[in-house]
Amino acid sequence: MNRLKLVRPTKEYEDQVMAYKEAFEKNQDSFDGCAGLEEVEDYEEACRNAERDYIRQYEPEKVFEKAQKEFDLLWDKMKRVAETLTPLILVEDKREKRFNK
Repeated sequence: MNRLKLVRPTKEYEDQVMAYKEAFEKNQDSFDGCAGLEEVEDYEEACRNAERDYIRQYEPEKVFEKAQKEFDLLWDKMKRVAETLTPLILVEDKREKRFNK
């Protein structure tokens, strides 16, 4: 089973977070759910804002536990869809090989 990982914002993630911000800005994507990332100039400010506005207010462990359960349900659904489609894909693949010979 795939597992999500809850991490606190630390210096270790600075390059990854700022690249994420840059990609969103470049593609003019929405920053919904990004803890105000669109409003900061640097990573330190982003960490301070996350601590002040989100980490204390939302009890991340509880929110994360719920998100993990929802992710697990979604993952199970995706596996069932793949299992349903696999025989159809294999049949189509065999037909393609037969026609391409």
